[in-house]
Amino acid sequence: MQMPKLHPSYFELNLELIHPCNQAHVDFLPDRPYALVLIRAPSDVQLMADLKLNGKEIEGADRVIFDRQKQIYCCYFAPSNIGKYKITVYGKRGHSQNGVHRSALELIMNVKNIPVSHISYPYTWPCFHDLDLKVIAPKYSANAVWNDDTSYAEVLMEAPDDVQLSCDIQYNDVIIENGSLAQFNNEKKLWQLLFAPERIGQYELIVYGKRTSGNESSSMPVVMFNLDVTELRHPMKFPTTYTPFERTKCQIYTPLDGILKKGSVVPIHCVIPNALDVRLDVDFKRIANEGYADSILQRQITVGSKEIIIYAKYEQESDYTRLAKYTVE
Repeated sequence: MQMPKLHPSYFELNLELIHPCNQAHVDFLPDRPYALVLIRAPSDVQLMADLKLNGKEIEGADRVIFDRQKQIYCCYFAPSNIGKYKITVYGKRGHSQNGVHRSALELIMNVKNIPVSHISYPYTWPCFHDLDLKVIAPKYSANAVWNDDTSYAEVLMEAPDDVQLSCDIQYNDVIIENGSLAQFNNEKKLWQLLFAPERIGQYELIVYGKRTSGNESSSMPVVMFNLDVTELRHPMKFPTTYTPFERTKCQIYTPLDGILKKGSVVPIHCVIPNALDVRLDVDFKRIANEGYADSILQRQITVGSKEIIIYAKYEQESDYTRLAKYTVE
């Protein structure tokens, strides 16, 4: 029986391979479209892994989760084709972004049959698990769903109450301005992350997170999805939102399009939790306060020629806070 290939880092990091036990071969779990490797590690050790076929890394085929209670890393692998794969687990000490993950052990996965229900995993950073996040949709897929008759893709995520999420959409490593919107669905208690591509092509959808209860000043990337846009009939831009919009868990029902038509009458329907008052400025002029009650803003306005800005007044603040801005064309 072939044994796992152990590198010096395996012993230096005090790792313990729990499953598979005393063998190098890994198989699919019974009635599951993935294999599982279990490794016990100290709490100050960070692991990552990859799955390679003929020396080429398979994107979306691996996921690593740390079970803090059991001090065990759960490493999932989901190959999409038959073949002899190499699993490599890398490790380093410390949870900062600095330092290099070094090869710790190698295993073999000889795939002769592929389960019908093939899955893939989005790329995750360590913060994904540190913040206790969960992807609700897309389920078990590295790719966001794109429908040709829509203008944007959606990712739904679950997060603790003290975690704030944001997002962006990138094309050829360039962020698309007003191409994403992060908002909180207060009814379902989920983060709704929306992404609007500009053209046909391949995109990266990146979600960021941070705790609001600690001293963290900036968000860190937590998860990345791929988006393949094959047809785009109605490109759009989202409204500009500001940090308080995400921090106070606001949500826009309508209009989601951030560019409004001059002179049109537009219904505005938003959730703005726990504000003392909400106001709208049209072309830098404040209009009469109305339509806000029980954390819901619902009213109609006539679009001017420049912009519309939504402000909220909170108990702990002396002035109105800017939440969102629409432009006019």
